[in-house]
Amino acid sequence: MMKIFKIICCLLSLCCSIAAYAVAPASSRTVINSNKLVVNEKEKTATFTGSVISKQKSSTLKSDKMMVFYNGVKGEGQNNSIRRIEVYDHVEIITPKERVTSDKGYYEDGVFHLMGNVKMYNGSGVMTGEKFIHNSKTGKSSLVGGNKNHSSKATARPKLIIQPSESAS
Repeated sequence: MMKIFKIICCLLSLCCSIAAYAVAPASSRTVINSNKLVVNEKEKTATFTGSVISKQKSSTLKSDKMMVFYNGVKGEGQNNSIRRIEVYDHVEIITPKERVTSDKGYYEDGVFHLMGNVKMYNGSGVMTGEKFIHNSKTGKSSLVGGNKNHSSKATARPKLIIQPSESAS
């Protein structure tokens, strides 16, 4: 029983650690690679498409498309500040301990959202749901289901699967 409790605690810590990618300090260097980059200065957006890979410290964010919305330059020598990041298609966040996949997501005002077929993996289990939300200001996270009809075979409720380790027997 204690081992299951430890596994659940590990999985719940996943909720906090995957959001660490988006909420790392502004001083953290981020490197983004993609097949194409289009910057629209009028709309203050940068759109990365094709095998987008964004690395920050020991975390990696992958997607087919990433849109960065930024504010204008505030003054000479100051950087543009990012106000929103959106990621689309084959979204994957990889940290040293976990991997998370979803259909799309966005980060804005300290809140990180992943939506559509969310799967959160760590060494001992997986959590699934339709939407994951992490508020970096409050430290609260939630995994919620979708609006699917409960009479269908596919469940819309969040699910936790714990794989017992070999030494548990």
